[in-house]
Amino acid sequence: RRPCMGFDLPLDQGVDRGISCGTLWSSNEGEHMIKRRTTKSIEDQIRREWATIVEESGCDPLRSLAALPKGRLELLGSSLKTELGAGFGILTGVQYLAPADGSGVNVCPNSTEACREGCLGDHAGRMPMIRTSMQWKTTLRLGSRVLYEGLMQRCIERLQARAFKQGKAAAVRMDGTSDLGDAERFAYSYPQVTFYEYTKSLPRARRWARGRESNLSATLSYSGENRLDCIEHLMAGGNVAVPFDMGKGGKLPEYWNGYPVIDGDVHDFRAHDPAGSVVGLRWKGPKRTRDEARANGWFN
Repeated sequence: RRPCMGFDLPLDQGVDRGISCGTLWSSNEGEHMIKRRTTKSIEDQIRREWATIVEESGCDPLRSLAALPKGRLELLGSSLKTELGAGFGILTGVQYLAPADGSGVNVCPNSTEACREGCLGDHAGRMPMIRTSMQWKTTLRLGSRVLYEGLMQRCIERLQARAFKQGKAAAVRMDGTSDLGDAERFAYSYPQVTFYEYTKSLPRARRWARGRESNLSATLSYSGENRLDCIEHLMAGGNVAVPFDMGKGGKLPEYWNGYPVIDGDVHDFRAHDPAGSVVGLRWKGPKRTRDEARANGWFN
């Protein structure tokens, strides 16, 4: 056994999940070895092996090879909406990958044409610097799971340290513009961090709603094509995020299919929403894509 964030974590638990707190797993002829790695050593290895990582990822090589930044490699960022959580005592780190197949590989397996039109990540990702940031993170995630998870551990630990200094609780949203479910791999090792996501995967939303890990939660997202799944999830006590055809300041309806609507734009932190709630979201993209999303049936 080895200490992990104040808890004793069974060694085989770390092997099974492929991660460990404060460590990086590597494999040598089938044997798992644990090595203490500094952030710099992980970053240096990523830079040395970047061409191989790009090749293994399957992402667009022209975009990926030039995307790795020269400075610190930070996977967790923020947005105006996640920063609103500070007023509620939450410091959130969110990871933005290239949405859908924007990197050359689809990281949103349950996406629909309608939700791709309405994807805020795709709108923001049109800015060259943001698109480049999304590209290298997606490439690393797909090209080297070991290095990606080692770097993510360091990023989570830095977030925890900042939250502690500010007297706030740390929260992480790993699928800011993707739908891979990676939070499940980290929640056990970081019990003092709350992991939350939006997902279009009904099985994942159901599994996380059952409380397998107390610091892990998911809100099922309405896609324009999964109304029955959403209602079924609400009936089981889960929460569903629904976009409404209105801009900033628009008045959300009180109910959606008989379930109470809460304002999902007040902040991004979804882990403490009342069970059986509809998280109402307003349109935030440009008018042209709003019209396209409406035509494709994205709005309820």
